[in-house]
Amino acid sequence: MKEIASSLLIALPSATSAINRLAKDGYLKRISDENDRRIVRLEITSKGKEMYDECYKDVLQKMEKILAPLSEKEVTEYASILSKIIASYNH
Repeated sequence: MKEIASSLLIALPSATSAINRLAKDGYLKRISDENDRRIVRLEITSKGKEMYDECYKDVLQKMEKILAPLSEKEVTEYASILSKIIASYNH
């Protein structure tokens, strides 16, 4: 849970709550590590993969709509700036 919370930049209890809901709803399943009981891995289920694919498609459509008024050069500049912001945030 620490790794998930850290990568999503959210509090540990929030990550735990979200993962619990996703597992309860059948989108994820927990898999215990054979060598270390403290480690629990998460695996996306087929139901979870379907939901992910639908959400990803929706996000792409929304981004296309948002970026439509921009020229190709402006989209490239936007992507470059966004990459720099993300890189600085991850350090």
